Amino acid sequence: MPGRKNTVRCVSEEVQGDDSFVIVRRVTVKEMQEVNMRRREAEGDDPDVATSFYSWYANFVCQHVASWNWVDDEEAPLPQPKDAPEIYDSLTTAEISFLDHAIFGNQTPDEAKN
Repeated sequence: MPGRKNTVRCVSEEVQGDDSFVIVRRVTVKEMQEVNMRRREAEGDDPDVATSFYSWYANFVCQHVASWNWVDDEEAPLPQPKDAPEIYDSLTTAEISFLDHAIFGNQTPDEAKN
């Protein structure tokens, strides 16, 4: 029987070390359109719009992370992003880039583990 696979488990060793993973929910076309619309709006000169986009996007990313086993610099488990979206601000740019890559579906077969 068919079953929609809109979540994917991604090995994240490149940003979090051995045995790390993140399970993400892929975006829908409608969500992608909203991201693109908001991003275009934020490209202007208004810093308030840019700040608003950043806050919205951080929450968007956190809501698309179903689960992970990531840790902080002291190797203490990080809270699950959907429960603590403020965690986004403590991630590195490499970690954010990894999440963007995973959520928007750009994994190679070696990166995505279902």
